[in-house]
Amino acid sequence: MKKPELNALLEAHAKFGEQISSLENLHQKTTEALAEMEATGNLEDQAILDKISRLRVRADLLPERCATLAVEQETSLVGLLAGAEEFVEQTLQPKIKAVWAAAVEKVKATLAGIYSGQKLIFAVNESDVVLSLDQIARGLQRDADPASPTEYAARRLAVLDQLSKIEKSF
Repeated sequence: MKKPELNALLEAHAKFGEQISSLENLHQKTTEALAEMEATGNLEDQAILDKISRLRVRADLLPERCATLAVEQETSLVGLLAGAEEFVEQTLQPKIKAVWAAAVEKVKATLAGIYSGQKLIFAVNESDVVLSLDQIARGLQRDADPASPTEYAARRLAVLDQLSKIEKSF
């Protein structure tokens, strides 16, 4: 899975939240309007009765629609988590390995005139860029059990951005 696909899953999940919020606001306005119409409307006026009927139907249907969207939103979390894990396997891990290998070669070439043998290997492994990449890789392993799939996916995308910055720095 590539970055645009994972972003699309995040956006789709967020869209459910926006839809639910919008419907909840509409439900609140509908119930307020219904209460006002029932309290103050002329109940002998057919247009008022029709409006009250429409408001009652809407007030009854909106919570069901919100509940359906909430179930769909929860279901989307499963896909989001699977997508984030696929993103790690197919995109992040190969990228970390490639950037790490390039960084090691770059640092080794830079330090080869100063160090040799074991000292060179030690100096390369202790360089800022290699340590940063090691920290990123360890962070992925430690964060393997997400509490929130949306945050988990967002952190994975942030790691890709970190890798790109590191890669551009050398």
